[in-house]
Amino acid sequence: MRNRTPLTFNYDRFDLKMLLAGGSGSGKTRFCGTYTKGPIHFYMLDAGGELALDGLPKRPDTCPISWDNLSVDTTFQDVWELLQKDQKEGLFEHLAEVNGLAVLPDSYTALAEYGELAIGKLYNKTFAIGEGAKYKISPKTDTFTVHDWGQLTHWNRYILQFIRELPCAVASTVHVMERTDAEGKFMGRAPAVTGRLRDLIGNGYHETYYMHQGADKIYYLYMEKHQGFQGKSRAFDIKKMKNPSMDLLADLYMKGKRI
Repeated sequence: MRNRTPLTFNYDRFDLKMLLAGGSGSGKTRFCGTYTKGPIHFYMLDAGGELALDGLPKRPDTCPISWDNLSVDTTFQDVWELLQKDQKEGLFEHLAEVNGLAVLPDSYTALAEYGELAIGKLYNKTFAIGEGAKYKISPKTDTFTVHDWGQLTHWNRYILQFIRELPCAVASTVHVMERTDAEGKFMGRAPAVTGRLRDLIGNGYHETYYMHQGADKIYYLYMEKHQGFQGKSRAFDIKKMKNPSMDLLADLYMKGKRI
């Protein structure tokens, strides 16, 4: 009989992979900035996203925030090459060792737009991501073909796989869009990215949280369906957090508490 690996749970490090969804100003980036148990590195694709971190309490000197501003003059390939470079130089291993957090990407909506631009504008040029994944784009003036959208999904699948295999905790943000039927009736909310990528990121994370700022100006984090968006949690049994803190979430996780 072959040897079987016993199932064990290791809570000595913060290594959750989280998708934070919500509208602009819902507190996604701010929530990431409330983590003070280790350093944070932001891959900031949303223009002005860093302003959400202004006004947060002073951080310990040993837990700084660093960032790459990728909101200006940046391509999809630039982002991919930067991730590969940081991995080779040991950034993510370092973050894992010191219980740090990578915010990658902030946001998926902007990254998906970069991918669309790569398909639509890199005429007659080769864009490579992943082993054997070269695609030569032909000049076109019409809309994307099915093959184009498939290639975009392929690129994003590599990014998602890259994130899932990182040794450190990762928070990815995404904007949301309303879904309606043919008559314009509201059906729910979903990540504001292209169709197939919407399914990929929806199923690719341990945790999917919906964030919202209420009329009372208080931030809320939902781990269940709220306002038509399907949140989920595999690590916790709680349904929502009021004025959420990443520190509190990490504490609960590393203590093995599901409350």
